[in-house]
Amino acid sequence: MGSNHTLRTNSIKSTTNQIFLWVDYMPLKGPEMDIVALKGMLDDYARHFNSGNIEEWLSLWNRNGVHMMHSVPAIVGIDEIRIEMEPIFRNYTVELTINEILDVIVDHDIGLTRCNYTLKMKNSKGKRVPGIPDGKTLTIYERQPDGSWEITYDCSNSNSRRISFPSK
Repeated sequence: MGSNHTLRTNSIKSTTNQIFLWVDYMPLKGPEMDIVALKGMLDDYARHFNSGNIEEWLSLWNRNGVHMMHSVPAIVGIDEIRIEMEPIFRNYTVELTINEILDVIVDHDIGLTRCNYTLKMKNSKGKRVPGIPDGKTLTIYERQPDGSWEITYDCSNSNSRRISFPSK
């Protein structure tokens, strides 16, 4: 079954000490489905970031989203996020890997993910440049009227004491 189902196992013990086991798939619903959706948002975030297509990546964001990165002021609104991030998408090849999802929390129409990641980067000449070898991020999502989720806040930085991120 797809990722929208969960495996449920059941067993009974008969009077003859035989064990019967059956398996069925139950559709996910409610909070379980929301958790799957938010984990999918993390996958999409990395996939779109790695694709180099800023518009695909920005499609995950709320138009009033706030992007908070290491050593720069908060970037507010999709247009400002585009302006700030476009040089990264244009000048670098990136490899963003979500290493570990630490938390996925849903409370009604607000969701939160916390994870660790690695960001490797190469400039336009193919030379490796410093990225973020040991990063962490906290992302807050808002459910939209159609049931989809959008990023409203994304705060990421490094677990390392010093980080070197290429300038625009």
